[in-house]
Amino acid sequence: MVCIDGWGDDSNFNENGYRTKHSTHWEHDYAWWANFLKNKGLTLGIYNNPLWVNRNAASHGVKIKGTDIPLENIINREEPAKWFSWVQVEKEGAEEYVKGYIQYYADMGVKFLRVDFLSWFEDGVDRNADYSVPFDRPKEYYQTVLKWMKEACDVNGMTLSLVMPHLYNHAQNELNYAGGSMIRINDDVTDGGWDRFSDVARGMYHDIWPMYHNTFDGFIHWSDIAGFGKNKMILDGDFTRINTFRNNEEKKTAISLQLMAGAPIAITDQHNTIGDDLWIYQNKELLELNVNRFVGRPLSRDVSNPNSQIWKGQMPNGDWIVGLFNRENTEQVRSINFQQELGVIQGFVRDLWQHSDLEEMTSISETIVPHGCKIYKITANADQLMIVGDAVWSEWNLNNACVMLSDNNTVFTYTGWFEKDKEFKFITQTEWGKDEYKNGGETYLDNIGTLRLGGNDDKFKLPESGNYKITCSLAQLTITAEKINLQDKPILSQCVISGWRCYFCKLDAIECNISKARYK
Repeated sequence: MVCIDGWGDDSNFNENGYRTKHSTHWEHDYAWWANFLKNKGLTLGIYNNPLWVNRNAASHGVKIKGTDIPLENIINREEPAKWFSWVQVEKEGAEEYVKGYIQYYADMGVKFLRVDFLSWFEDGVDRNADYSVPFDRPKEYYQTVLKWMKEACDVNGMTLSLVMPHLYNHAQNELNYAGGSMIRINDDVTDGGWDRFSDVARGMYHDIWPMYHNTFDGFIHWSDIAGFGKNKMILDGDFTRINTFRNNEEKKTAISLQLMAGAPIAITDQHNTIGDDLWIYQNKELLELNVNRFVGRPLSRDVSNPNSQIWKGQMPNGDWIVGLFNRENTEQVRSINFQQELGVIQGFVRDLWQHSDLEEMTSISETIVPHGCKIYKITANADQLMIVGDAVWSEWNLNNACVMLSDNNTVFTYTGWFEKDKEFKFITQTEWGKDEYKNGGETYLDNIGTLRLGGNDDKFKLPESGNYKITCSLAQLTITAEKINLQDKPILSQCVISGWRCYFCKLDAIECNISKARYK
């Protein structure tokens, strides 16, 4: 995507009062550039605000698109405003104007709309007194325009980016009326560098825009609402100017933190400033996080807690991504225990900046250089394949999950009692997440089923109660269920807590005090 930024040219407008060009110096209009970029495999992003009303167009008697209502009808020329005339939400034609504004760009193929100065619309203020013109506006008006913009963007498959929002009550309005949109969570990048990224006004929270000056604080504080979907918001840390950072460690951290937080990378380096830094933007293993809509979170949302510099999150295929960061000016040790924080007993580790596989580990502890980071992918060791569900004795208690046995980490078996028409599933970890092996939609498992990683949270059932031997092949991605003609009592395979093979049988046996069964 190529997205414009800046004010734009209000002297060029169409018959509905919508801006057609970005600058009087531009030879071509937005529509021409949208088509040009499309032919290059790119899309156009627009910096503009559907709540701004062109005074010049209104003075020329322009009518609101699809109506006979003059544009002047939705302007209050006496309302305090620094530079803009704001749409008057309660006036007839306001909704048609706002939604028509977005449709105008959508028809060009625009897929990203960056709406700025929202705090000024909401109540006319921010923390920069030079630009504040406070006035009273009912909060319902702000809620209404958020709803209008989100509806128009959703209809056209556009991403709505909200810039300079107050985010009152922990973004309650934005979540309720524009959930799934993008929100700015820190002040402008301005001259860039580590200071703007991590140090400026560090730890200082304010209750109006901007709540945090630096990017790092913003991502930590707002991490609890980060994500995709109507009940989450995509966090936006403003533009990235890699050339303004002092060394490669700072540059890698600037990219890594944004991708760990599920944020966009908005490149503002130019052809004559990028130098030898293009590779920083081209780490395909890290960019996979963005492709997969990955969202990580810090271990602590307290910006003063060192655990706020340790991030984790899970990919759709069950892999964990861990980020160890150091905001400090001295070397710092950052550690994470896999079982405690990820629910993974042991995993294969890959360094995503070094592009190298490390050994199997149960934890990581690293000395991180000042302003540096380490980003790892942890793949759970497949010898942890287990079964849980109300069809088996463990029920849905992960601590009692039924361990499947394997001699080669490829074919896993479990022998035990299954209840008719009750559900079970396969898991690789001892913490609920997206790592379950699923059957891709089959309701019942007969003699053979298809095994795959990811997808919907489908579960298996067996049509008859009885003792079964379940075999999973990770190499062939298949499951087989073989009913075993043994006595009509449960046979419990390995217990995840005791590690014993437990059976009910008539042979001499010792009672297992965990399962209350008996083992050979």
